[in-house]
Amino acid sequence: NLDWLDTIHKANSESPAFDEKFIYKRNEIQANSIDSILKKNTLFVGVGAAHLPGERGVIELLRRMGYRLRPIYMTKRDNQHKETIDKIRVPVKFQTEKSPDGFFQVEVPGKLYSYDKEDFFSQSHFADMANGSYYMVTRLRTHHRIWGDSEKDILRKTDSVLYENIPGKILSKTPIERNGYKGWDVVNRTRSGDVQRSQIYVTPFELLVFKVSGRGEYIRQGEEAKKFFESIKLKEYLAGSGVNWKPSFGGFKADFPHEPYMSINGDRFFEAVDKTNGMQFSVQHLNLTNFEQAGEDAFELQLLKESFGSGEYIDTLLRSEYTHSSGYPSLDAVYRHKQGQLVRARFIIRGPHVYSLIAQEPKSNTKADIKNIRFSPASDMFFQSFSLVPFEYGEEKEFQDSLMNFTIKSPWFPVKKNTIQLTPGYGRKIDDEWALNEFAQDNGRIKRYANDSTGESVFVGFNILPRYKEVEDSSFSDLNELPWLENSEDSARQVRYTREFTAKDSSKNWIYHLSDSGSSRMLRMHLRYKNGTYLAVFTQGDTLSAPSAFVRSFFEQLAPADTVKGYNPFTKKSTVFFTDIASGDTLTRQKAFNAVEDVEFDSTDLHQLIQTIEGLSWKDKKYLEVKSTMVRKMQEITTPASSDHLRKMYFQVGDTLSLQHTILNTLLSQQTAYAFDQFRSIIRREPPILEAASDDNDAYVSYGSYDRSGYDDDDFISTLEDSLPLTKTIFPDILPLVNLDDYRKPIMGLLETLIDSNLVKESDYNTYFSKFFLEARHSIRKQKVAEKLKSIQKAASEDDGDERDYAPSYGNNRNGNTELSRYAAILLPAYDTNPDVRDFVTAACFGPEVLPSSPGVVAIFAVSLERIRCSMPAQPTDKHVTAKAIQRVILNFMESLRGQRQEFWSSVSPWRRKR
Repeated sequence: NLDWLDTIHKANSESPAFDEKFIYKRNEIQANSIDSILKKNTLFVGVGAAHLPGERGVIELLRRMGYRLRPIYMTKRDNQHKETIDKIRVPVKFQTEKSPDGFFQVEVPGKLYSYDKEDFFSQSHFADMANGSYYMVTRLRTHHRIWGDSEKDILRKTDSVLYENIPGKILSKTPIERNGYKGWDVVNRTRSGDVQRSQIYVTPFELLVFKVSGRGEYIRQGEEAKKFFESIKLKEYLAGSGVNWKPSFGGFKADFPHEPYMSINGDRFFEAVDKTNGMQFSVQHLNLTNFEQAGEDAFELQLLKESFGSGEYIDTLLRSEYTHSSGYPSLDAVYRHKQGQLVRARFIIRGPHVYSLIAQEPKSNTKADIKNIRFSPASDMFFQSFSLVPFEYGEEKEFQDSLMNFTIKSPWFPVKKNTIQLTPGYGRKIDDEWALNEFAQDNGRIKRYANDSTGESVFVGFNILPRYKEVEDSSFSDLNELPWLENSEDSARQVRYTREFTAKDSSKNWIYHLSDSGSSRMLRMHLRYKNGTYLAVFTQGDTLSAPSAFVRSFFEQLAPADTVKGYNPFTKKSTVFFTDIASGDTLTRQKAFNAVEDVEFDSTDLHQLIQTIEGLSWKDKKYLEVKSTMVRKMQEITTPASSDHLRKMYFQVGDTLSLQHTILNTLLSQQTAYAFDQFRSIIRREPPILEAASDDNDAYVSYGSYDRSGYDDDDFISTLEDSLPLTKTIFPDILPLVNLDDYRKPIMGLLETLIDSNLVKESDYNTYFSKFFLEARHSIRKQKVAEKLKSIQKAASEDDGDERDYAPSYGNNRNGNTELSRYAAILLPAYDTNPDVRDFVTAACFGPEVLPSSPGVVAIFAVSLERIRCSMPAQPTDKHVTAKAIQRVILNFMESLRGQRQEFWSSVSPWRRKR
């Protein structure tokens, strides 16, 4: 069968290259992987059938490695033998497993492995593979007291959903109680016949489910399940055992009715219940690290207040006021619960750490007098006792991170977990290792070091400067840039502290403390450069306290390794680049071409750059892409010789449109009068095609010539618009291109831009004025026809009850009639001197036919005329003032047309009567 499969595959093979990459190479990978594991362990492996047969199949590869392989034939199943095997009971040895927070312990035949934790949900699981059973503990955080529910309510609600959530048939359901917590003992049988047993307990803070499932009657016929359930122990919280409590890792301390229940599952919750009065006290610690901005404390406190107040259990906010807690900005708020009782809250900002204190008053305290609200003594004691304290860590130890190339003495460092490495980038969280991905360039990586208990985190970035990276001098100005400041329009951003120094190891160092006005948050940065490598440390803290020992160790005790060296950025790199290009090694040559954007060229490199470009051929990988990139680099060399060669190259590339466009764009990007003169000589002699005829010669394939959305890096029309003073000098020579179909719109757009910038007058294009005027009149007529047709369609649809919105009128889009706007800009310079233009404008605004775009067309002419007469800016900065100014311009324009309107109607009235 395998031989047949091999024959079928060969007959249907797509190509030898496909077979090599997707079959044979993968065969080798699988065979080598199997071999590497079998040298140390036994292995069960599944291999796709297509990878097994043939001389280069996995079977023959393993045989050549010295393995003996034999087929195992499938026979009829022996049901009796299978039942005998299923009844075999493998003895197990139990061990005590405790939850990380110490809330429960239980005897299990093996280690409980935790799944990925969610914000309110976690599971631990052990699979007894030998017996076909498993043991599971599920914890579901309920927060039911803040919703106004008691444990009795949760127990009743749990009972109501058992039928839908227990698989199969429920065989028994018995009330139970353990360590003061009530629950249910449920036994069920699944559809496949397996018996399962679960014990569900409700605590003031969460719901716990202990479950055992086995094959058939496994859990009933042995003692394993019984031992598991009888060993369950839950932590008890005794009433009246009030304590001034602080987490082992520090951060805060407060008086609780008892040692609080602690949940660290992304966020950190600390909760306690006073059994004497039913009050619940909680502290929530969130970490909100944000490197993009540091908002004002008052604003963020308001967000916290509104966020809590938006909960479905909150009826209304009674009052709030800004305060300070342990010197940190805070906000106190009082809410009314939907069940009537008061909810007292305090929100505190400590740099990236946010603390929320919540106390739910007894239901008896429901007074509505906002001014004289009196809180219970227990609530006052809780809030008055709360204070922020430093985070606490252990003793310093030396750690090494070979991936990031540094060693460090720190009181805490993340322990590497034994996890399977997936494909790079798969499942990566944006807010984790790659949160600062702007720093992680081609040769860089960035990693987050975060302590789950304290919530503190430090980011370390390591980067090897690219081989062709070149810095002009040794000032390091390019290396210590602060995008956080430079890329922001927020003037409130501040540099609180800066220091530049050279360390004993000769590394250059920069330290910055950055913040915003009105914010207690602060971004700490330490940038370090040595031997072509770049190391950066980032963290967010606050302006009111010193960093913890953990954070401080990354800024003071981190030592970069000397084993990794980069490239010196202070030497000329074009020489290295040309050496790599000339290398006989194909990989080195390809890497050089891929990194050409990093290389900086000057006039001394022109000869070698030209030789490199001319040495390229269609045989080279990505020929057009590489050649275009190399040509673009010539814009950095602004000598006449460079411009001359670009002109020569243009005629050499023939009809290769992409290269022609690249060459012209590069010429213009040199931004010299000589380069523009060369562009003029090319465009007058042989302008490139902007639209290529299709096979049937009836349609055109656009190359993105005049459509703004189609512009790319080599759009020379766009470059002309970006260099208007130089464009003005050559515009009379490129204006004739308006007679070519594919140049008509882009050239008219360029003319409009020049007129709008007061760089071109009517006399500069007087030769073509009559052509534009004729086309404008035709455009108006088309607009009127389209408007009339739309009105007819709309009237007909109203009669038929059709509410469809018909297509826009001719030339219209959401921005108005762009073509008419363009003609307005071109014709209106002659408004005061040419009577025909005045009549045209009057007809456009008050014509005898259906009005064109109504106020839209009037605005087009009014604003365009105002720009010509008064040099009104094309893109004003103050939008509100501009809106009023445009409104005033339109009103004045309408007023000035009143007299002309009467004359116009008189002149056309005989014609109207004749019709």
